[in-house]
This record gives sequence, C-alpha cells and structure tokens, in this order.
Amino acid sequence: MVCENTRPIFTAMPNADTPIQIEACDLVVAGGGIGSLVAALTAARTGARVTLLRPRQGVGAGFVSLPHDNNVLLDVGCRRFDFTQDMHALPLAHYQLGARTRPFAGHARTFIENVLALALSPTHPPQLSYGGKLVPDFATSLDLTSLKHLVSPGDLARIIQETDNLLSSDAPSPYTLGLGRWPDLAGTRLEHASLINHGPTFHARFIEPFAQKLYADGWKDMPADLTAKIWTPLFFPRTVNQGARQVIDRARPAVTYFYPAAGHFGAFVSQLVAKVDGAENIRQISHNRLTSLANEKGQIVAAQVDGPPLHWSCPFTLGVSVDHYFDLAGIEAPVEKLPIAIVWVEIAQDDLLSDLDTVMVFDPGTPVYRVSRAGEGARDGHAILALEMTGGPNVCDAFDAPSTLAQLGLLREGASLTRLRAENEVKIIAPSQTNRQNLRAARTALEARGVSPVLIGTLNDLKADMLNDQILQGLTITQAL
Repeated sequence: MVCENTRPIFTAMPNADTPIQIEACDLVVAGGGIGSLVAALTAARTGARVTLLRPRQGVGAGFVSLPHDNNVLLDVGCRRFDFTQDMHALPLAHYQLGARTRPFAGHARTFIENVLALALSPTHPPQLSYGGKLVPDFATSLDLTSLKHLVSPGDLARIIQETDNLLSSDAPSPYTLGLGRWPDLAGTRLEHASLINHGPTFHARFIEPFAQKLYADGWKDMPADLTAKIWTPLFFPRTVNQGARQVIDRARPAVTYFYPAAGHFGAFVSQLVAKVDGAENIRQISHNRLTSLANEKGQIVAAQVDGPPLHWSCPFTLGVSVDHYFDLAGIEAPVEKLPIAIVWVEIAQDDLLSDLDTVMVFDPGTPVYRVSRAGEGARDGHAILALEMTGGPNVCDAFDAPSTLAQLGLLREGASLTRLRAENEVKIIAPSQTNRQNLRAARTALEARGVSPVLIGTLNDLKADMLNDQILQGLTITQAL
C-alpha cells in the first residue's frame, strides 16, 4: 500500500465493554483526511498532546495513489500543488476560513517542503484544448489572446462588444468581478455569474459546455462561489475583453503547478502519514467507524461500530466524510454526488504531440474534461495519463481513448496505447445548495447536543475542501481552537 503505518497504533479491542478514557490530551483529532493529519502534526509540533482517531480505511482520501500491476502507481485524476500567490502575501495568522487562499499559499509550500521534506518539481504549463487546438489554459495563465484562433471572427467581435457593454455599464451587478472588491458569489448562481462577467457568447462557447460535462443537471443553479468544485473558471470582464483584443490582462501571476519529484501524488500522503506516525506526542487510536457523538456531563462520548466508547474532555476537531458527518448528526438526507469516470493509459512519449502535463478540455464534442499525467512506474520512454470524463454505468467500456486523444490534438494519428485501468463512477460531492444547507443542518444538530468540534474541510463548507484550504486549516488549528 502507498500509506502504511510506520509505528504501532493503539487499537481498541472489539466487543470490549469498558469505555476508553482519553486522558493527558490537549487535542483530539477525529479523521484521516489531509486537513486532519496536518492539524494533528501542527498541534504536536507546538508541544500539544494529541490523540488522533484514525480510520482504518480512507486515510488521505482521494489524494493517495492507487497501486497497479508491476509497481505502477496511479493518481486519482489530476493532483497538483498550486502555490501561486497574489501580489501581496499575508501572514498565516490572518487566514480565515472561507477567505481566498492565494495570499497564504507560501505557507502551504513551506510546510510541504520544509516540514514534510517533500521534494517538488514544477510541471509544464497547463493547456486548454478546443476544436483540436492546444493553447495556454485560460484559467491558470489568464492569457486569453488565443481566442482569435478558437472562435469565428463574428464570435470574437461579439465577445468584444458584449464585454465592452459590461465594462461601460453605469449600474454593474454586485456580482461583477474586478471592481476593486471581491463579491460574495454565494448569493448568485453560476450561470448568472458567468453571463454578467463574460457575456452570452463567451459563456455559450466555453463555460456552458464545460460545466455541463461535470454537472449536467445542476450547474446552472449551483452557488457561484463553488465554481472551483467543477473546475469551471470565472473571469473578470476586463480579462475576457482584453484577451479578445490580443492583450494579456492579469490580476495575479500565471499559475505554475508543482508535483512530487517521486512521480506520484501519493508520495505527499505517505510523507505526511510518516511524519504523523513519527511524532512522539501523537497517540493514535484506530477504528472502523464512529457511530455517534454526544456530550455527557461535559465529556464528549464517541461510540464505535465495533469497540468500546471513547470519552474525552479536551477540544477536538472533526474531519470525516460528508456521509459520515450526516450519520453522526442524525441527518437523514442523501448526499448529492456527481459521478466522474477515469481511464488510465500508458503511452509512448514520442507519440504525444505536446509537452503535456495538464490539459483542460473545453471541446463540447467529447465527455472528457481533463487529461493529465497521473502516475509513476511506466515503462521507459512512456507516460501514464488519466482521462477524466462524465461518469455513469459502463461509460468506460465504449470509450475510445486513442481517437479521443487524437481529436484533442494530443496524440499522433495511428499511435497505440495500453489501457491500464478504468473506473466508471468515482463519486465526488455535488456543489449544490441542498448539500450546503444539509451541512449547516448537521452542524446545528450536533451543537444542540452540546457537541461543537472545530470542523475541517468539506464539513465547514463545500468550498473549504480544496487542497490548500485543508492544509491551511490544519496549519491554523491552534488559532481556530
């Protein structure tokens, strides 16, 4: 396995009747995701005595690498570090949940490189595929000057005119971007936010077909502040307008992605787990599943599915899955999820037509929305790619990877490849208003029982589970407490 324990973990004996009292503890961390592991390690580094309630399965969540035949490791889709900062970096003490993470990105990088001692390498610049043409990715480069090569002259003129009208409006929308303050996009829908910032032509050519690939039934009505959950960009009207006029307009530097030098993203999880396992003042209790949380005379009581209840009176954090959180809170509501499919292939480097690392696929004629290098252990002269697409039952069976890659301008015509693995339905949390409301209801239900943990990741809010968010929440755990 990619994530093995490096030292013994205390395990509660199944069917034991005697409760386990967690004593001599300053912080209990319940969860095995990135934010929980970073929180446990960060608190321990300050001298706090930490008890980590670690699940036996699911540590690292979707950031682990999947073992395959012949020592091949496969990333679960595109996994990258983004340390791009705004023009002005801010001290970590200024970080607040829900705030933009770019001013604090340097702190995440320092933790990964210095505390975890994980070697990183910059990747090739991300690209965008549209109509079989490859150009710099709009969202990461903020270079939209290639618009003239991707759309007709008539569409280009309409994009300029429509964004001119948006920029000259005497009464801009409160959700218009680039007016000197960042609007609260939670108050509007993605479709509306796109139209008032991009105009109808750019929206129809790029935003709508891309968003439909990931969230066909709900993208129009999803809260606009969750757009990153389906990797759909929102641009300043000025950025679109200037790009159509062949001018690069950037409010921040172009993004450079980083990747573990080990060649697979699971190296990050393995190194994080190793540091947690090696921390002398982190006691770990392994469990299959916590079934309930209650407050009894000022003590938190956590029941286990196959072991004695755990009791503690110190502060605690909670970073479990959304399904698990709803169960703990007694919320009888299904978690809305989106199915995505992933096909991993091995391909000869010479057959690739580009220095490919990450390609966002805006072509409306294919269900694929992203192609990326995604694993380690390929044969000499070969690379492992992950093709991510709209999911569903048996969708991978009829998928033709060679013709799709050729259509996208990535693969030499007639080249062959080896399919390594396929997953038809990898479920991710839908960025829906319903899920957001149910998360708030779960928090209220637990608080009514006297249970008020510091929440980590998605449990805080749907937009709080991006990788940098999780790392920053872990790094600021002591100030959150």
